[in-house]
Amino acid sequence: MILAESDRNMRDMVARFGVAIQSIYDDDPPFAYTVGLTLRKHPEIAIIGLSMQRSFPILNEMAEWVLGHGHVVEAGMTCRVQGLDFEFVDVIARSECFLTAHRFYGKRVNGLQAIWTDPHEDAHHRAGRANPLRQPFLGIPAAWRQTADR
Repeated sequence: MILAESDRNMRDMVARFGVAIQSIYDDDPPFAYTVGLTLRKHPEIAIIGLSMQRSFPILNEMAEWVLGHGHVVEAGMTCRVQGLDFEFVDVIARSECFLTAHRFYGKRVNGLQAIWTDPHEDAHHRAGRANPLRQPFLGIPAAWRQTADR
């Protein structure tokens, strides 16, 4: 019953705004992702390790690029949003990471993770200091793939 009600609310948000944000904040690290970008043939976007107060406005701004401006976000791209630098990586296990989107849209769901850089440190993925407890990676950053190819 609770899942059906939650799904109904999520579908209403997608119908009204084009996107909804699904969050899992009782887990550590916190996890949030978009639901609805699949309808635009665009990957859903996830953020791990930021509070709801940080991740919701960031995900909404990223979704606005797609919904409001027609931009396409792809793996390997970088951006700066609300004072944080991000790199996008393809999510490998999409059906496990984007559960609500996968339940709504099935196998056509693709996903990106927006990996953020701690402003007080080098990029976790560039410096090789990924903290799996704070921000586990759901895909392979481009810098790691390039190093492996050498």
